[in-house]
Amino acid sequence: MELDGNDLRDLALSLRLVEVERLNEAELRAVLAWVSGRGGAEGGLTPLLGPPGAEPFLLEQVYWQLDRFLFAEDELREAAAGLGGDVVQRRIQYRRLLAAFHPDRSEALAGWLTPRFQAVQRSYRRFREAPEKRFAPQPRLGHSGGQPRWWGRRIGLGAGLRMLVQNQLQGVRHLEAKLVGLAAILALAVVAQVYIAQAPNRWAQAEQREAQGQGAALDAVSEAATNRPERPAAPGSDAADGRAPERGSADAIDPASGHDAPEQVTDVIRQYQLAFAEGDIQTLMRLLSDQPRENADQGRDWFRRTYTRIFGRSDLRSLQVDMEMAEPDGDAWIVSGRFDLEIHYPGGRQVAMSGPIRYRLIPQNQEWHIAGIDY
Repeated sequence: MELDGNDLRDLALSLRLVEVERLNEAELRAVLAWVSGRGGAEGGLTPLLGPPGAEPFLLEQVYWQLDRFLFAEDELREAAAGLGGDVVQRRIQYRRLLAAFHPDRSEALAGWLTPRFQAVQRSYRRFREAPEKRFAPQPRLGHSGGQPRWWGRRIGLGAGLRMLVQNQLQGVRHLEAKLVGLAAILALAVVAQVYIAQAPNRWAQAEQREAQGQGAALDAVSEAATNRPERPAAPGSDAADGRAPERGSADAIDPASGHDAPEQVTDVIRQYQLAFAEGDIQTLMRLLSDQPRENADQGRDWFRRTYTRIFGRSDLRSLQVDMEMAEPDGDAWIVSGRFDLEIHYPGGRQVAMSGPIRYRLIPQNQEWHIAGIDY
């Protein structure tokens, strides 16, 4: 199975929005190729995400999503890693994994990549010792999860039941006693069959009961791994209280740090924060220039498609920007500072980001508009 252009665009957007929880084999190959620098200039994810080193923050986000999907308790989840093919396919997949998680891929993340690389090496050594061992393929992105290993397996009791009947009844001489004994054994067999047949349901119920506690526990284990890059910090108490940031949450620029930007420039950024928090796509688009850019992505169509998706899927959003410095750049203004962002999705999942941010605003039609956002 190969990904077409629409599949790749959807995957790239999911990676940027930190929505990836599961990947099918084709999607996993595309992501591993991108982080390895083999995404291809004319295909794969590179035209959509740019080179992996161009946006360190994005690379860290993608690695974090891969880690959540591929590793558990410092070991590679071999079934999730696309290792369900034949011996040749599995050897090729191991090479992709080793290349993607090699510590040389990112100097900043080398300490975090090393234990993941070692986990892949340990799995590869086990494969070399027993190359015929198979693993079940992983479900597609967004699938609710695989079935238990016994799902759909037929349970044969024929030979065992015959032996049980023969052993129990061979010493019984009277026909009536034999019939009673046979009926008791058959009744017991029916009960056992029903009990075994219900095993998948009991498994699913147990998984559902434990999902809440174990999901948090697994996240905690992954978070505690040595030298793991930190998840982006939560923005603050506004999101926890369910309140959108106020218009004045972007503080005044410190005159000692740069020039005083016009009030109209800083007001555009404040309006952008409020439009994001309220999910107001019309106001957000009105604040953008004719050719806006966010990191490597650009164009009004991209902004409208991406933020309409965010607004439609999320329950609550919070964006706070502390503007620290503003400098004129010809006819434009460059405003830099730090941002705190949090997006809450149904089911309790949330995405949090924080870090430096840089806005470029230009005049168009006698108003200031956002032409570029880098973070």
